[in-house]
Amino acid sequence: MGRVSNARERLLTAITDLMWEHSYGAATVDAICSKAEVKKGSFYYFFESKSDLAVAALSHHWQSAKQNIESAFDESVPPVERFLNYFRLIYQEQQQCIVQKKRTLGCPYMTVGSEICCQDERIEALVRDILDELYRHFERSVHDVAKAYPGAVIDVECIARCLFNLFEGALAQVRINDELAYLKPLPYGIVQLLGVREQITATELDLYIAA
Repeated sequence: MGRVSNARERLLTAITDLMWEHSYGAATVDAICSKAEVKKGSFYYFFESKSDLAVAALSHHWQSAKQNIESAFDESVPPVERFLNYFRLIYQEQQQCIVQKKRTLGCPYMTVGSEICCQDERIEALVRDILDELYRHFERSVHDVAKAYPGAVIDVECIARCLFNLFEGALAQVRINDELAYLKPLPYGIVQLLGVREQITATELDLYIAA
């Protein structure tokens, strides 16, 4: 039996790394093939275009990433703790970026989406769907906070959107400044926006920052 090629998987990894570490524009077919160590013929055997590969790569990355996200937002976990667990997850992911990529990289979906949103409708639609799916975790968890702490949250949708923007904005600052410290205020912002500052001690929040 001949050796099974993993060229397709290497192409998915290569474009994901290039888009996240640099940009979609920097991920030329030549650069992708070079990084993946495959010939152009192999590229076009699996994908008709760079856009096709990008869509497949982002979908593949999300299917892997959302397993950890769903674990962080597990509905059996108290709702405030879900947000703190998600904070810990993204903090640790950025720490891994520093070790593996030598810098912080922020959110891969927002990075690609903000660059390509006016250029490629399929990538734009996919990134929007991914971010919408992530936002639904925020919305459900804020709704559960409102049930657990009556009076803490007046407008679920508004607070959920504010929290989502807080996370994504912080990750954008992390990428732009190559500085992990922009994430550290997030636990305090979370409990303030959720209206549960008095129920969560500073010591508990510090544990999430130190984790």
